[in-house]
Amino acid sequence: MLIVGSHIEAGDLIRIDLPADAEGGESAVLACVVRVNSDENGEWALNCTFSADLSEEDWQLFALEPPPPEAERRARIRYICQAELIYEVVGGRPDQRGSAQCVDLSTGGVGFPIPGPIALGSLLHLELRDGSGHRVAVMLASAVSTRRSPDGQHLLGCNFMGELGDAQLRNLVKRGDVQS
Repeated sequence: MLIVGSHIEAGDLIRIDLPADAEGGESAVLACVVRVNSDENGEWALNCTFSADLSEEDWQLFALEPPPPEAERRARIRYICQAELIYEVVGGRPDQRGSAQCVDLSTGGVGFPIPGPIALGSLLHLELRDGSGHRVAVMLASAVSTRRSPDGQHLLGCNFMGELGDAQLRNLVKRGDVQS
């Protein structure tokens, strides 16, 4: 539950900035408001669902243990991936496009480093290329999480608007590269 000072509608997407970690890294996640209740103090209690699961590091920022592995909500396996990705924020500025090496990949989304912040909820055009530079897939995706490390590097998590096919996934991921 999140307590805020102004009314937000159920169904709205909100950005939640998480506390800085011990090294000064910052995280933000995208959440959908699912229930809104007002209280006698003029504040609003929001129940939200996260667009992406919180990492173990995010849970530690709240001095909480992450849910046990059997509570894992991800429906898709994430793979370590060194495929190249070309990205562009739809309708964005020239500095909101570039190329990066994928950090992890599933049939439903991708994580990759970017030089600067991209607003959560932004729509991105992604081109995924295999290790030989051949285009494997072109996808639209939504930015759902961001993490800034103390060195200023940003890691962006995106959900695809659609799914990668099994053959596309095989072309982008080396066998045995399942992320724990």
